[in-house]
Amino acid sequence: MILLYNMKGMHEFIQSFEFLFLPLKEGKFSFQEQDLINFPLWLRSAINLYTLNILGDNIPEIILIEPKGDQPFDTLINIYRQVSLKCGPGTILIANELNPKFRPLLVKFRIPFIYKNKIIFAPQLGLVSNELHKYKEKHPSINATSFDKELHPLSVKLVAAYLCTQIPQQISLKALYQLLITQGVRLSLSKLSKILNELIELGFMEALGRGPHKEFRFKEQKEVWEILLTTNKTKQMSIHYSHYSPKDEQTYILAGESALAEYSDLASPNTLTIAVDSSTFRNMLQKKIPLTHHETEIIIQVWKEDPKLFSINKKINPIELYFSLKDMQDERIQLALKQMLHIYDIN
Repeated sequence: MILLYNMKGMHEFIQSFEFLFLPLKEGKFSFQEQDLINFPLWLRSAINLYTLNILGDNIPEIILIEPKGDQPFDTLINIYRQVSLKCGPGTILIANELNPKFRPLLVKFRIPFIYKNKIIFAPQLGLVSNELHKYKEKHPSINATSFDKELHPLSVKLVAAYLCTQIPQQISLKALYQLLITQGVRLSLSKLSKILNELIELGFMEALGRGPHKEFRFKEQKEVWEILLTTNKTKQMSIHYSHYSPKDEQTYILAGESALAEYSDLASPNTLTIAVDSSTFRNMLQKKIPLTHHETEIIIQVWKEDPKLFSINKKINPIELYFSLKDMQDERIQLALKQMLHIYDIN
């Protein structure tokens, strides 16, 4: 018997360690909850943390992360990285309550995890169970190419527009082309066709029909969101600092914390953040457009694709905003992002 069998929900994964360390006898395990005081508030509220000591020669201390409630996949990665940075390579995620689709993604991103008494994936400790191959067969919808390719900035915009219901789930190439023209975007049909083919290849949508009647259909929103979270993206924008912004407010939109404060209950920041395209920023530097002086420094995000495309009420699209801020450790930002995405019922 192991000391933890009377702890609800814990005995199954302890059985896995018992199986892997057969020479260990009764009393060779000790288990205790960890204090999270050294971690950010948002992280403390998101997990429980435990230490598992396997009292054998040359066996490291194991740190177990137990997520609370439903967590987005990118948040789980962020949690694991922060905890493992402080606690070392013996850190393992408890996947008992996670969405089953996350398990193959954890493998792909090399995030160690344990699932009940069935699966251990901790290659950094030399621990990999023999059932690992099964969920690759169970989840063929997870497209492996999404981990190797980078999503074009315009592809990100189209996905963001779909998630915010600015683009219908099913649309023809011609209709999408016309929609972009009404948004002020000029590009060739061949480029747009390549973008749609990229979205098909990466699993966001499928093609229906052929020839002039061919249409493109996005997958369901929650599935698209999961794929977007785990797909590499080309760098979307660069950040600059200035005391000047265009006088014409139609030239730019709000971004960063300034936009997030409009989408949520976050207090408006002291520093203004705006988003412009590269052409506007170049004209600002060359003083080809009238500028307004600010007493305090402002943040200027220069986006590869026009940030005004699929913006909402002079604010950058919330999906693009999420990815520009998701790695910030400020718990206020994380709570505001969650509040913003709640409107779209995808997070």
